[in-house]
Amino acid sequence: MNWRNEATAMAGRPRGADMRNRKRAAGPQACASLSPAPCSLNPVPPSPTPRPAFTLIEMLVVLVLVVILASSLIPIMAAASDARRLREGARLVSAMFSDAQARAMASGRSVGVVIQRNPNNYAEAMDLFLAEVPPPYVGDTANEFATVVVTPGLNGAQGTATVSFPSTDIGWKSIKPGDLIRFNYRGQFYYVDYGDTTNPYITSGSNVPLTPTDPSPDTPLPPATPTGNSGAPFQVFRQPIRTADSPVQLADGAVIDLNFCGAYVKNGTNDSTPDCFGTVTFPTANSPTGGTITGGNPANGQPWTTPFNPPATAGAIPPPPIIITFNSTGALEFLYIQGQVVRPLWGVYLLVGRAEAIPPAGTAQLSGAYGTPAGTPNFASTDCRWVFVSRESGVATVAETASSNPTQPNAVTVSRRFVQAKQNMGGG
Repeated sequence: MNWRNEATAMAGRPRGADMRNRKRAAGPQACASLSPAPCSLNPVPPSPTPRPAFTLIEMLVVLVLVVILASSLIPIMAAASDARRLREGARLVSAMFSDAQARAMASGRSVGVVIQRNPNNYAEAMDLFLAEVPPPYVGDTANEFATVVVTPGLNGAQGTATVSFPSTDIGWKSIKPGDLIRFNYRGQFYYVDYGDTTNPYITSGSNVPLTPTDPSPDTPLPPATPTGNSGAPFQVFRQPIRTADSPVQLADGAVIDLNFCGAYVKNGTNDSTPDCFGTVTFPTANSPTGGTITGGNPANGQPWTTPFNPPATAGAIPPPPIIITFNSTGALEFLYIQGQVVRPLWGVYLLVGRAEAIPPAGTAQLSGAYGTPAGTPNFASTDCRWVFVSRESGVATVAETASSNPTQPNAVTVSRRFVQAKQNMGGG
């Protein structure tokens, strides 16, 4: 082949990019026939297409929807948190009483729980302390005796009794109004009913008034000391003293509402004494009326109309704390309240509720139909909890408040029906 023919042949051959494009167009079958050069079928990647993006308006709309959704959930979450705080508060109260009961059974001595009133509002409590009853006071030395003077009552009324401690003793100065005393190491308890409210301790060891813990007319007074007799041995069971254990404090906003806590106690021949701690002074007369009740009895349909404890003033002694004790068998023993010592008939009811539902100190706590400054009272809110401590078993039971209409006369009793039913079934 001469150079002309070779040039013509070369001109007819595909070259470079043109040959590659022809190979791609021809497909695999024609790949080998186009050229002995290596065959490549990889396509050229297409140019990337732009992706769609959110506009500013779309993003703002989404943001607004998120804010609206979050704001609608805040009240629901807050209510759930509030209810959880009340449940936890009730569990703390129940655990405190269980601890006190266990210690009493283990030590063989009375142990109790101190419910400390809020100094800014005596109708509520947030702090609970464990307390133990000190050893009985039996005199400064061994074989001490006390003398008793009994004044008979007139027209069948119960008389009065006073006790005088040995003139050489000084230990009586540690006795407080409300401490218990009994004679000859057995028999009826009497509480020291010293009338001086300006001093937390009795100020004289002579002629100290005594009142039976059971004020029934048939309750015997202590036997009078015969003339010329040295008296009888005595035991003074002083009120529980706080232990060194750290107190239990309810979560912020959860309190024990003392307006509706209570315990039915024996009142002479009437076993239906008003049972609320708030403004009821546990009477020692035979009738639940007669000036011993400063407010009313919501359990029996009498609405509260009078102010609760006014704010503390200079020089005034605030109401003492409420103390509930267990004996060595684990049963509920005594209730110390307002300077008196009483025995609950069935048990003690404690209401754990919201602080904002309790009227401020010095204002009318309830008016007519159980209305409070915050609206619904704690006993009518199903988020609140009742804690019931049984007298016989000493077991603390927790249950939610039953739905009740605050305008109904038996609203508090209705509110307690769940915890009563749970206690009857042996629940804890």
